Amino acid sequence: MKLFLVAAAALVTSCIGAPTTEKSLALRESHLVDAKAQDGTLDVKVDVQDLASERKGHKATTNVKRSNLARSSTRVSAKTKVAGFKNGDDLIDSLSTLLGLITAHSDTINATLLRVQAGKETRNKGTSDSLKVLGQVRTEMSSVLTRASRTRNLSLTSDQRDEVIALVDSLVQELIDIVNDLVETLGLRANLRASLNPLMNALTSLLEGLTSIDSRLSPELREGLVSIFRAQSNNTDSRGLDTLLSGVLNPLLRLFSGLNSHSNPN
Repeated sequence: MKLFLVAAAALVTSCIGAPTTEKSLALRESHLVDAKAQDGTLDVKVDVQDLASERKGHKATTNVKRSNLARSSTRVSAKTKVAGFKNGDDLIDSLSTLLGLITAHSDTINATLLRVQAGKETRNKGTSDSLKVLGQVRTEMSSVLTRASRTRNLSLTSDQRDEVIALVDSLVQELIDIVNDLVETLGLRANLRASLNPLMNALTSLLEGLTSIDSRLSPELREGLVSIFRAQSNNTDSRGLDTLLSGVLNPLLRLFSGLNSHSNPN
């Protein structure tokens, strides 16, 4: 319990925000215009048939360029339009898929860390390989986060809400286990911290997005975080507490302090 109070103190005294960046997609167009200089004289022997054929060919080429540009614009537009969750089952399926992907990435990271621990791979190489996997995790989380941000007041049944909470608890625990393993084996290097901070920010934003979808998720999410933080602080090998006090989990601690402990029905 004392250790958990230490973690709570860390929440109050150290709240470090990591800025997120968003990349915008820009479509660039270039036009090539060929012009011939005219000397002002008329050539009465111009072949009218050849001229008509030349104009027809030029028009066809222009149409092809415009057609390609239109298709390109359509593809870009289609990629940027991401719909919100249609219903509770859609949300649950998405979270379940995300959990499966992150679990697979966790196995990949663990295999890397085992090689480092066995001396078969250097810490630098292990860090580099792990950072690549963390990048994939953030990308997959951002996809679900985008859909959550475009969903409001989703009508979840009690059973669906329980399923969402169970999936989220497993998701949060899986990510924190990844963080614990990385910090324990590789140490909290600057480049590792730089990758873990946006990962925790993405996780926090996802949880916030879920509370916007259904505010009745807030108290249960809060209870889940309490259990996770207690487990971190009571970890027998102290690695959980080390991670907790390192500041990496500060985004989650801030979210915990802001979540309602009582349900607010929509």
